[in-house]
Amino acid sequence: MTIDATTISGNVSDDEGGGIHNQSSGSLLITRSTITGNNSDNFVGGGIANRGALDVVSSTIANNIGDDDDSIHNDGTMTLTATIVWNARGIECDFDSTSPIGSGGYNVIGSVDGCQLVP
Repeated sequence: MTIDATTISGNVSDDEGGGIHNQSSGSLLITRSTITGNNSDNFVGGGIANRGALDVVSSTIANNIGDDDDSIHNDGTMTLTATIVWNARGIECDFDSTSPIGSGGYNVIGSVDGCQLVP
C-alpha cells in the first residue's frame, strides 16, 4: 500500500497505532506526507505502529501521543529517508526486536529508544 501527499491527523485508537497500524503481513510506503496529532490511547505508536515492512520518504511524523510518547513504534522492518520524526520519544522498538532501522539519510529524529539506526 502507498500513502502519498496525505495528512493523517486527529485520530484516536483504542489499540496500537493512533494514525496507522501496519500489521505483520503489511507492506507500507509513505511519501511526502504528514502524520501528526494522533493518539493511541495508552497503547504504543501514537502516529504509527509498525509490525510489517515500512518505508517512509520525505515525510513528517510528529506530535503524536502513544503510551511511551512515541510517534513510531517499530517491531518490523523500517527505512527512513529525508524524514522528520519528533516527539518526546521519536521512535521506540520492542525490547526483543532485532530488526535495525535503515536510514536512507537526511533524517531528523528526536530520539531512538531500544532501536538500532543503521545507514
